[in-house]
Amino acid sequence: MLEFNIGYAQQHAFLPLRNMGEFLNIPPHALLLYDSMGKYNWTSQGGNFSNPLALLEQTHRGVTQRLSVNHRTQIKLSSSLRLGVTAGMNTVLFDETTATPIISQRPGASVTGSANFGSNAIRNWSVEPQLEYKPLLRGEWKLDFLAGASLQASNSKSSTISGTGYNNDALLKSLAGAGNITASNDKSEYRYQAAFFRGNLRWKDHWLMNITARRDGSSRFGPNKRFANFGAAGLGWIFSKEPWLLENKTLSFGKIRASYGVTGSDQIRNYQYLDSWIGLNNPYQGTAGLRPNKLYNPDYSWEQIRKFETGIELGFLRI
Repeated sequence: MLEFNIGYAQQHAFLPLRNMGEFLNIPPHALLLYDSMGKYNWTSQGGNFSNPLALLEQTHRGVTQRLSVNHRTQIKLSSSLRLGVTAGMNTVLFDETTATPIISQRPGASVTGSANFGSNAIRNWSVEPQLEYKPLLRGEWKLDFLAGASLQASNSKSSTISGTGYNNDALLKSLAGAGNITASNDKSEYRYQAAFFRGNLRWKDHWLMNITARRDGSSRFGPNKRFANFGAAGLGWIFSKEPWLLENKTLSFGKIRASYGVTGSDQIRNYQYLDSWIGLNNPYQGTAGLRPNKLYNPDYSWEQIRKFETGIELGFLRI
């Protein structure tokens, strides 16, 4: 079996930068939106107000592109052996521009325009091969094994460039007209890999046993603790299938089960094991200083959850 899917979507957004809902309660005759010269009016009954039509000139434009590719293959190597591979890739590209033109602001001697240009790119991929083995056993035994691996990676990059001091609204789409330019960027990478095994054993469909084991590695932890081992084991007895209960019409199903396992999680932000610093607000002799916020921890490790569970399941009134 072979499956291959490709998906692409593009979304365009054009929105006002300001939340216009705050103007819904203003009576329509309370404000003069234009003055006698046909320009936006900023005064009403001797006071100042925010002109909602002028604020519509402050805009946000965004374009989002999404590409996803998924692949799945299953190959029957023999009557008891099956190989499967699942792979996928996702890409999200986002570009946005916000503009605050001079015309959208209350007139003044120092009023200038501003604009922000941002972009973000996120790329993910994963590959998961699996090998399933179901040997043919004599008698009433049933056994199956599953072994596999998981490889995942995620990369994200973002940048923001802000321009202020525009003296001409016609230049807001270009940084060339900005009086002052500031920029910032960010980059993040994530890697994950795992190997796992699962085994199930059944006898007469009455007695059940399962064992799982896995070894996981994540780039979100310190160098000394990036890999960890996890596992679980469980037992079950479907006593309603025993001969002495098969004729019981009141109890339709009965099962006793117990399990114990250790699981882990890496659902935290990247680079939490690294040291971080914070800038000081008061410079010393004209030089800005730094203070430590968090120290480097090479033993920053997996969250572990240990769980023991036991229970009984009952069904009644067999029809």
